[in-house]
Amino acid sequence: MSFTPYSLLTLLALSVSTSTLVAEPIVYRLTNDSVQDGFVVMAGGSAYWPRATNNIARWSGGDSFEIIFEGQSHIQTLTGAGNLVVWKLFSSGRNITIHGFDGNRVFTIAEDMAGIGFVVTDGTNVAWTTYTSNPTNVDVFFWDGNSTREISTTSASKSDLGISNGRVCWRENFNAYLWDGTQQRALPSPGGTGVDHGPSISGDYVAWVGRGEPSTDRKIWLHRISSGQTQTLDNGDIYQGIRVSEAAIAFKENRGGIKLWRHGTPAPVRLATSQRLPHLDSTHAIYADFVNDDFGVTRYEISSGRVQHFSTPGVIAHVPTSANGEIGWQGRPPRNNFDDIYIVAEASRFEPVVLPELFRRGDSNSDGKLDVSDAVGILNTLFLGDDAIRCLDAADANDDSKVDLSDAVLLLTFQFLGGDPPEDPGPGTCGVDPTDDENDCADSQSC
Repeated sequence: MSFTPYSLLTLLALSVSTSTLVAEPIVYRLTNDSVQDGFVVMAGGSAYWPRATNNIARWSGGDSFEIIFEGQSHIQTLTGAGNLVVWKLFSSGRNITIHGFDGNRVFTIAEDMAGIGFVVTDGTNVAWTTYTSNPTNVDVFFWDGNSTREISTTSASKSDLGISNGRVCWRENFNAYLWDGTQQRALPSPGGTGVDHGPSISGDYVAWVGRGEPSTDRKIWLHRISSGQTQTLDNGDIYQGIRVSEAAIAFKENRGGIKLWRHGTPAPVRLATSQRLPHLDSTHAIYADFVNDDFGVTRYEISSGRVQHFSTPGVIAHVPTSANGEIGWQGRPPRNNFDDIYIVAEASRFEPVVLPELFRRGDSNSDGKLDVSDAVGILNTLFLGDDAIRCLDAADANDDSKVDLSDAVLLLTFQFLGGDPPEDPGPGTCGVDPTDDENDCADSQSC
């Protein structure tokens, strides 16, 4: 499949604050006005995200991204691990397919299926849930890179599917189940009355949240696959949601925040007031604060408690994901009606580029809209010596490579007499100047 390169509209270095920085990662904003609502997936040294035009983009460094898949219908459940990225493609009827991309090619994993729910991968294998007609009768399928087999056919609803090292776990009838590559079995919950959230699996660990005695008392059960032993964790503040890695457990507390319980320690630590669980791996917890409008992403080192905070200029749309020390997420800057992609990586991952200057033609004061104040600002600058123009390209409404009275006249005529609009890119869209001139737009704040 041939790849289509796209120039990034913006590659913007943002700020980083940290208590201990060994390497100096930088936040870059990869502006894209057609991002579909969904996660950014970090896998195999690249960032992947779904676009509103039913295709999937990949950034692998430098100043451009490429399209790896062009679909004809809605893309859902994009996920990845290792070098493998998988997604579900949905259309009407029994035409639901699962596709994968291994860094070199796109291939079909399953097709002509109905009711596909969860889709997960550990970088080598893929598992998913599906039903044929009754949503309460859910089966689990497993793909090992070559062939597909059904690993659970019990007539029961299944949820919270997880996969790691070829093992699959899920919740069924308030029990945690594990398929170890050959057979499935229910995992014990000593002193428990049922599983509410999870299970989650990573390496040798499986964890879930359930009810103890009394039934309002929630606990965490941590199961070691190698030993077969299950440990109960309870600090009196466990609410819901759970993720496990080979280093720690993350869960939601009763007060609405998230906590991290490192394996082998007597008590958890509170990370943030975030309402969403963090991305968790063997070394770090990556999270954003979705409560206090703290525009940024935090990386917490599990072993030492060291924290790095990466500031961004807008709201974080989804939980960030991480791989190989790099972080990606989807966010929305102020005054923008579209979402951007943000990447945290070493500066060497980004080739030096000449950044295009984005602006809205006619928006001379860079307030994000075209009104009479833009023409007044041009007149005040020309005749009163004011410094109202923030972007010369934007003030050059007729694109004749200079700012003069004719630009203010064009703006007023367009707004009040129905005259010709400002030249491209126009006042309603952020774009670049099609004319090579000496005007600049270094101080535009509307794009």
